[in-house]
Amino acid sequence: MAEECCAPSGNVMILACSGGSNVGRPANQAAVELTQEGLGT
Repeated sequence: MAEECCAPSGNVMILACSGGSNVGRPANQAAVELTQEGLGT
């Protein structure tokens, strides 16, 4: 079962919590940039 959940052929969703702390904004920006580079959806 571990092989199925970690298969690289599936979609990758990048989620960032962009509120509640002083690192929220950079985390959100990193998620946006990774998505724009095609590393996630």
